[in-house]
Amino acid sequence: MIQVDLEIRSGLRECRGTAICLGDAGAGGGGDSLSARKVLVNGAPVALRAGRAGQAILLESKLESSGEEASAIVIDPDGFLLARDIRVSGYRGAVALHGEAVVRGDFIEEYASTKSARLTGNAATRSLRLQIKDSPIISPEQDFSKWANVDDFGALGDGCADDTAAIQRAMNSGNPVVYFPRANYVVNGTVDIPASVREMTWLFGAVHRSVATQPDGSALFRVAEPSPEPLLLHQAVTAGGVFLDHEADRPVVLEDIYVIFNHIRSSASRADMLFPSPAAQNTTMWRLYRNTLPSGVAKEIFINDSLFFGGDEGGKYALENVNAWVRMGNNEHLPGAQFAFRRSDVWVFGFKAENAETLFLAENRSRIEVLGGSFLNWKHWRGPVILSRDSLVSAIFFMWHWGLATETIWRDENSGVFTTVPATRFNKLDKVDGAVITIR
Repeated sequence: MIQVDLEIRSGLRECRGTAICLGDAGAGGGGDSLSARKVLVNGAPVALRAGRAGQAILLESKLESSGEEASAIVIDPDGFLLARDIRVSGYRGAVALHGEAVVRGDFIEEYASTKSARLTGNAATRSLRLQIKDSPIISPEQDFSKWANVDDFGALGDGCADDTAAIQRAMNSGNPVVYFPRANYVVNGTVDIPASVREMTWLFGAVHRSVATQPDGSALFRVAEPSPEPLLLHQAVTAGGVFLDHEADRPVVLEDIYVIFNHIRSSASRADMLFPSPAAQNTTMWRLYRNTLPSGVAKEIFINDSLFFGGDEGGKYALENVNAWVRMGNNEHLPGAQFAFRRSDVWVFGFKAENAETLFLAENRSRIEVLGGSFLNWKHWRGPVILSRDSLVSAIFFMWHWGLATETIWRDENSGVFTTVPATRFNKLDKVDGAVITIR
């Protein structure tokens, strides 16, 4: 499976064939999934083609040609397209579906190549269109004297000694960047991140607990002071409890963070493996993030290419009162909903999930918009895949192994009125064991 989450500001120019091509390359479980914004294609005979098991979500883009080419976007059988706010010039047509022109003109406000499932009486004909915020760009600090090396403050980084106090000293140094040069650090307490720090990088090394905490125990790190300036934590492997507690009001970016989970947890501390000491984790939940003060103004959180944001178990861990922008999130094998939110606005631009009864849970006036992704199951579940309680959800993704399709795809509970949408309402792919899930 290829899962791509792009935001492309540069262009694809003077292509001789198809500028972007998805699908038809094996098309195994997961297919080829692309979620892209702000793409400029210039001079290509075909700007975008979605073939068998190719899923294209394209927003806010420009497709330009001067050669009177046939169609800017071509959708073949078992391919899928959502195009939104797309400007087209120089093509005779905007979208061709299975060889037939279906969209003409120079602007695509919104087009989906399959019909959406809607609740009885629901007049929605387009996606939710939540506000989209670009992930903040934290400029690299050019003055290396302002980079705090945790080893200079006493951290050993041997994966055995508790480095909590030394890392805290580095945080309190006043430097804007704190970095971890060695492969393994142990944090058995909680490190407070002050407002003076704007970037933390593990350089793709690891940080973990060697002493187990309870499932609701404190996180390894905590946003301790408010600031209007965004905070970036990135390039980390982590295990042993919640990675970050978001306590003070400050925008946070979590990027390229791999949370160790059950596939490799049992072997991570073996000889020559990742952790020299055990990665203790007294829970079946793997949690990247927690909003510890959900009252007041909603926290802003940006998740880029990271695991286990927003998972749930029995309704205990759903994130509350966040505004979240998720660009490629991966949750799987969790005991409850893979993504769960209360009183939150959540924009998901590409995801991957596996092995669960419920994929998305929206409660208490939440709004969730899902634009592309892949969900795989290997056994039959009752569902629902999407559960909405007094909330709004729109979602588009591929669901694989449709021969074992979950009975209920969508259950909506609104002011005491329950409505269910079964699997039979959705479009099974013809040559691939999957289906397109589109709800509005």
